Amino acid sequence: MMPSEVESWVAFYNAHPFDDHHRYYRPAALVASAPFGIDLGEALAWLARETPPEKGYSEAELSVFRTFGVTPPNRKN
Repeated sequence: MMPSEVESWVAFYNAHPFDDHHRYYRPAALVASAPFGIDLGEALAWLARETPPEKGYSEAELSVFRTFGVTPPNRKN
């Protein structure tokens, strides 16, 4: 790949980011807000909020491990 082509791809991805926020959250917020008159900014903020990962396993995950008779591995978060 020539340097000029690399630079054109860099410019493209700077103009059209390729991340979850732009690929999934923004379109979902737009669709969700359209029929109900919900503010797009509020819908996007709600959809894209970042919550910290849970420490350990949830009760649902533990029940799956119990169902299959497996000891859960140590989780490092």
